[in-house]
Amino acid sequence: MVLLTPHQQAAFEKIRQFVQSAHQQIFVLKGYAGTGKTTLIRFLLEWLRETDGRVVPVLLASTGRAAKVLEMATGATAKTVHSHIYSFNVLESEGEKAGDGWKKETTGQLILNFELKRPPEAKNRTYLYVVDEASMLSHLKNEQNTLTRFGSGNLMLDLLDFAKGHKILFVGDPVQLPPPVGNNPFSSALSEDFLRKNFRKEVESFELTEIHRQKAGDPILALATRLREVVTTGQDADWEAMMNVTGPSVFKMFTQGPMIDRYLDLTKSRWDEALILTHSNKQAFYLNEMIRKKRFSGENPRHLLEGELLMIVQNCQHIPLANGDQVFVRKVRPAGRRSGFFFLEVEVEAVHDGQVYKSLLIHDFLFRPDPNLDPERQRALLIDFDKRARHRGLRRNSDEYRAAMQTDDYLNALRAKFGYAVTCHKAQGGEWPNVFVNLSETLRMLHPEIRFRWLYTAVTRAQKALFIKPVWKGPTPVRRRVRRR
Repeated sequence: MVLLTPHQQAAFEKIRQFVQSAHQQIFVLKGYAGTGKTTLIRFLLEWLRETDGRVVPVLLASTGRAAKVLEMATGATAKTVHSHIYSFNVLESEGEKAGDGWKKETTGQLILNFELKRPPEAKNRTYLYVVDEASMLSHLKNEQNTLTRFGSGNLMLDLLDFAKGHKILFVGDPVQLPPPVGNNPFSSALSEDFLRKNFRKEVESFELTEIHRQKAGDPILALATRLREVVTTGQDADWEAMMNVTGPSVFKMFTQGPMIDRYLDLTKSRWDEALILTHSNKQAFYLNEMIRKKRFSGENPRHLLEGELLMIVQNCQHIPLANGDQVFVRKVRPAGRRSGFFFLEVEVEAVHDGQVYKSLLIHDFLFRPDPNLDPERQRALLIDFDKRARHRGLRRNSDEYRAAMQTDDYLNALRAKFGYAVTCHKAQGGEWPNVFVNLSETLRMLHPEIRFRWLYTAVTRAQKALFIKPVWKGPTPVRRRVRRR
């Protein structure tokens, strides 16, 4: 039985009224890290199980990793928003639908088109879509993705259309990083004013403010609170001075060398004991190189080795690994070249639950600083599959063709990066006992509000201990005395 504090009980009472209301469709539950948002979701699920069954909860999350964390916390099935509301429709050539006629000159412009699913039939029931980590949902189209098209291109609009006649409960931390889309990113799903003005919806809300995860007076909690107050009040503050703190659970690492040594010491027995966070993908790339050279001294760092830690960067179709999952490499061997890539056969163990999976993995991608395969390189994999499928006599967009797309080893090969050091966006939705925050000069280039959101998100990933490596100032110049004649 889940027990609530009086503050959480007040939030639940408002949610209960929303669920029982005949006309309200959207509720926004905001809460800072450690305020008990997940506890409240578990209590809500227990309460719904004891009712007459007319309201059916459906757990969703903004990312695959967040969905998996929600599943583990509640014991109920959770999916990503994309996988629940969209379905693969057709493979198109740019400017025209790709039918049976296949022209060689159009294969370079293949596009995956995902359409919005039909909303579920009510049948005297109301679906309550509980969307966790909603701060990462965007209403803007990702212009960089030219390979796939999802519905109208507006995720928020599509979700509201899909849930028409039903209810949505958005859950998230209003101070965390917003989705990295657009020139002025913000968390539209947690903005009552935005939802009212742009979608003409009646919106109810509640904000949890009492923090329970860490004990009162804990330095991690105190630092997170100060960073949060800068964001919520819009005040000006010296971020480097704020991060220059120490305490029983907050430690300073003066340079990257000692930071890496401490990280490797903490992860000797369990990889999920610690994580290094940094600002950019390029910084993560070079930190991972430094860690691998120190950990595998004498080995070839330009090849994937058994015992490595990887982070999945794209949801998998054929095995249950999601974007943000960490895996431990148990076995690895070459699998040849195809469509410009070198592939490996790997056996990996999921860090979070110990499950073992076998798959192909794109080796080249590991050794590039890019966060994801660019659309053209992904399209090369799709073109290769299309040629092989049609050589087997599969008609494009037939049921057999679509089934083959879901299971093809090369098309669905793992996209992963070394997972010792990652960006803050990749860590969202997860927590680790020990977190290292690698502060860098590039943080100074961010808008002040985004900078403090980044710092807050990084600090709140830590459960027990926080290690802060300050911005490198360089050696202090030595002043020489000039002898006067």
